[in-house]
Amino acid sequence: MTAFEVFAQSASTGALSGTVIDPTGAVVPKATITLRNNGTGQLLTAVTDLEGLYRFSLLPPGQYELRVERAGFAPHIVREVMIQISEVRRIPVKLAVQGAREELEVESSLLQTEGAALGRVIDGSTIVALPLVNRNYTQILGLPSTIEGPGQCCG
Repeated sequence: MTAFEVFAQSASTGALSGTVIDPTGAVVPKATITLRNNGTGQLLTAVTDLEGLYRFSLLPPGQYELRVERAGFAPHIVREVMIQISEVRRIPVKLAVQGAREELEVESSLLQTEGAALGRVIDGSTIVALPLVNRNYTQILGLPSTIEGPGQCCG
């Protein structure tokens, strides 16, 4: 004997169901689902279960708007969802991670905006502090310009 899934609907209503997942494909439990009937303005709410599933039964036929929200994710809206009589419409939803907004203040004393030329004076104490095997000054020419010796000031 085969088991069949039974949907709660009558001959004059439809249903809507789906699964909510994150960008990695993992299910999103406890997401709030709001379904608004565009014709009547009626709002229905549901919360996804531990498997990320939601379901609305006994829906009058018409056009709806589906909104899915969960902390840490950007809201997802599906407009113009048509529900037909005796139809079970399935709409899977993939939530996007909500972007974090941060302000960073960067200060740099090495920033030189007066011209495009690059260069820096390296004095004797900086050269002595460098771990050069044979004190070959030509090795210094390839050094990055951000090296500072002890007690040196950038400028």
